[in-house]
Amino acid sequence: MLIEMGMLGALPHFVNGATSSSYLEDLVLSFKQDATSVAYNVTMVEQCESGGSGPLYSIAGVTDAGNWYHFGVDWNWPSSLNPFLPSAGFHAFFNVESPSSNLFTARDLMSQIHDGDSVLLSMSFSGGKVIMSVHDWNTSVSDEQIYSVLGATRFVGNPSSPADSNGMFTGILTRESHQASYYGDIESVVYRTSTPISSAYMRVVEFPYPSKSPVVFDDYGSYDYTNPSLLQEFHSNGATLASDAYEFQTGGLSNAPKCASSAGSSQLPFLGGITRLLEILGAIVAAGVVLTLVGVLITRRKEKKPPQTSTTSL
Repeated sequence: MLIEMGMLGALPHFVNGATSSSYLEDLVLSFKQDATSVAYNVTMVEQCESGGSGPLYSIAGVTDAGNWYHFGVDWNWPSSLNPFLPSAGFHAFFNVESPSSNLFTARDLMSQIHDGDSVLLSMSFSGGKVIMSVHDWNTSVSDEQIYSVLGATRFVGNPSSPADSNGMFTGILTRESHQASYYGDIESVVYRTSTPISSAYMRVVEFPYPSKSPVVFDDYGSYDYTNPSLLQEFHSNGATLASDAYEFQTGGLSNAPKCASSAGSSQLPFLGGITRLLEILGAIVAAGVVLTLVGVLITRRKEKKPPQTSTTSL
């Protein structure tokens, strides 16, 4: 049931590096209730806009200590080391931020994730850590990062607004990048869970990057899921969202433009090679940083270790 509609002033918190595009558009499901774990299956779609950049599919949680954990899988998304061209293929990305600074960032190439694969995104508290996990059910490839809870005990929902004053929220985010302001839709992508939520906000917001202002548009609707299986829709500036207690759908198109994983580098091959070299050097530097943070951060990459959650239960 739709409770209210409105506009919000606080922009979403920024993570996962730079973008070569001029505008970002976020399609958001923001939970109203708290949670100690969040887990959704989402189907990967290799869609992209005219500049070659694709979307990112993610979940996020702001804790009762005020920090934000945000991670997922992006497709052809520009990296911080390559702000000019989309990075080839699927990558898992992980970010932890305080309201004022970035605490941790990691990004790993996931060459075994393919178009149409079902991927589990899950985060939970365990032993004083937050576990952020990506697992492809089709190929069994996994990636995982573990970071300190920093004094937190739960992910906090927001019953009064789609985001707090810092732009943080707990929920789901599909982010698009565009070279100009965009008033269209994307191919439908569905997130599904076995743990129902009782209420949430659906939000569509677009803004220039990196200036962040003026906001192009920012609309939201507040929804209760008294009938948990009733799919409710929200439309704003060409974008389509839909949700019920178990599902969140971003986009309403049956098909969208595809692009090769080598999108940007096919136009400028030498930059593609430089990009890969920079990413390798960046990984080496990041490894040294991680070693200095060993008291706070434990990080590891896992391959072919299925999570305990079954794909059929979500």
